[in-house]
Amino acid sequence: MPNEKNKIAETARYDKLFREISPIFLTVFVEKVLGLDIVEYTELKDKLQMTRQKETDTLRKVTDRNGDTFILHLEIQRKNESNMAIQMADYWILLHQLYKLPIRQYVLYIGPERMNMPDRLDLPNFSFRYTLMSFSDLPYGLFINAEQTEIKMLAILGNLGNADSYEVTESIVRAIDREKAPVSEKQKRINQLRILVQLRKFRLNYRFSKVGESSHKLAVDSANFLLGLNHNFR
Repeated sequence: MPNEKNKIAETARYDKLFREISPIFLTVFVEKVLGLDIVEYTELKDKLQMTRQKETDTLRKVTDRNGDTFILHLEIQRKNESNMAIQMADYWILLHQLYKLPIRQYVLYIGPERMNMPDRLDLPNFSFRYTLMSFSDLPYGLFINAEQTEIKMLAILGNLGNADSYEVTESIVRAIDREKAPVSEKQKRINQLRILVQLRKFRLNYRFSKVGESSHKLAVDSANFLLGLNHNFR
């Protein structure tokens, strides 16, 4: 039971983080990753209820520059689920019943293990497919150059290529430290960054780095934070 409770609590932390940054993250993800030219967003209830209820991660009715309106459904997935295609098909049926609009569905995998979920169902008299992608395949440059630090942080989940992970992580912490924001808000970003780092399975193997010249508590916390990171990304 304790292990099960820990798993539930851990999942809740990641869900909470992505919900907090959802509005900004969705805009960047749609533009930079999906390449959709959206001109209008309408937020929809994330709880879908007819005779039963299901909860989505991100759900919007959007209109692109060509005037096409559709339902955009995005799920953030931390673990490989063998029945993910079935779950997404279930969502699709509910969304179709509720909105009677075209539906585009995406699952973004953020877990540390290799992604191995099915992205389709091929059954007698029924065929279904959604778009499945792994965050670790996305170039980190899509996020590291963002103005918002909550988006910049996501670079550590992407494909770093030849970039040095220490320098990437340190640049994120420095960006947080430079923000013109209350210390409490900066500390919130540092805590969010700690959560994201755990997805890359860092170990204690890091040299000391002084973060910024600020004298407030965040600088100390940031330095200590960097001490606990390992740049051996997968």
